[in-house]
Amino acid sequence: MTIPKELPVYFQSFRILVELLLLYTFREGIIPISATFEGLNFDILMGISAIPMGYFVFRKKEFNLILAKAWNILGIGMILFVALIIGTSLYFPALWGNNPVLINGEFMLFPYVLVPVLLAPMAIFMHIVSLRQLKKQSHPQKAIHITL
Repeated sequence: MTIPKELPVYFQSFRILVELLLLYTFREGIIPISATFEGLNFDILMGISAIPMGYFVFRKKEFNLILAKAWNILGIGMILFVALIIGTSLYFPALWGNNPVLINGEFMLFPYVLVPVLLAPMAIFMHIVSLRQLKKQSHPQKAIHITL
């Protein structure tokens, strides 16, 4: 079974909803503003750009391998950056100039816990799937012909 190469990219558009959930958690006082797109988290741009990236990079005849790889690597980096913000806000809030913990315990409850436990790893996994497909496309396997 082969996954269409644009599917892992289109899939990343779910990050728009994740970022709206993070904004809601900030408004409820559960996470700091720095973990939202109103702060230092620009991950919503990956969700917004997923649809045009899926179309222009993978549907067009002028396939741009470098752009697709860079977009996927940037996407993984953005997720890791948000994880860094949330992790340091929880365990080292002094790095952000605060002494009390910036993350409310509710973040470890449903539905918020889905972000670090399911949604972020799922986004990283789909970026890895996309990068693997791009690697296969850039290095097609040569057929071996055996003659007797």
